[in-house]
Amino acid sequence: MAKNFTMMANNGAGWDTLYPRTTAAQVVTNTDRQFVSEAEKARVAGISNPNILHNWDFCNPVNQRELMEYAISGYTIDRWFMNQDSKLNIISSGISLSNLAMGYRTLTQLIDFPAQYFGKTITLSIESDGIIYTNTTTLPSSTPASVFRSTKWLDAERIRYSQIELSATSGELKVHAAIGNTAPIGTTFNISRAKLELGSISTLVNDPPVDYGKELAVCRRYQIVLNNHVRLRASFRNSSSFQFALPLETSLRINPIIIGNPDLRVFGVGTIQDGFNFTYVVSNGLLTIIANKASHGLTDATFTLYERTIIDTNL
Repeated sequence: MAKNFTMMANNGAGWDTLYPRTTAAQVVTNTDRQFVSEAEKARVAGISNPNILHNWDFCNPVNQRELMEYAISGYTIDRWFMNQDSKLNIISSGISLSNLAMGYRTLTQLIDFPAQYFGKTITLSIESDGIIYTNTTTLPSSTPASVFRSTKWLDAERIRYSQIELSATSGELKVHAAIGNTAPIGTTFNISRAKLELGSISTLVNDPPVDYGKELAVCRRYQIVLNNHVRLRASFRNSSSFQFALPLETSLRINPIIIGNPDLRVFGVGTIQDGFNFTYVVSNGLLTIIANKASHGLTDATFTLYERTIIDTNL
């Protein structure tokens, strides 16, 4: 079956077409080029390296927040964070990032456990409008004293780019798909897939469509969105606290914060009680909500979540 894609790599001065190529072009001429020979393409044919990114197939994204358009800085589709003056739309071919004002407009994923990639060669691939663009770099062997960035522009006009970033001090590892600061307002960046993998070769072209169920389970380690009303009766009480238990489909990676409007009410009456402070502890697929108030004077209570609530452990 004929392949209906083009793969390109940045050579430092422009973009080389990796596939399809003519026989005369199958020569590596400098260290910035990616795999280009027919022998190399044959060697990786059918090979698909593990994707370090989560929620990478934007043709079928995990989108627990259920919006088709995001225009406020923050998390959008699962695991992807957008900066200010940006807009993200879910479209039939993936997602579309656009700028609402001039400046660098980024869609970012933070990589969990970044230290395990220190000193490693990694490749970021972005598929945009049928073309796969690659960005290969070797990370520093430890947290750098100043920020480390590998940036590859997708066009000669420097409108769109991909970037791998390793922050100083904190050692945060991030990947960005971005629009440049001189791009006209309303510029779009359409993306269908993305991949971050070990090594200097992109294998994104060989990846099958995402297994949505597996991807959803991974994403739920970072956030769970509750779209329905939740009411829990206390499972424990003393003079200064109540405890409530909420079973979870997936164990969260750390203790969460709650984005929503939780409250505590008198059981059987429904009267909201003020002055309680809530803490949240996760363990073995169970979220324990602890409501604290000295000498609360109640004998029973319910913990209530109205409207949409986000149980958030995002990086």
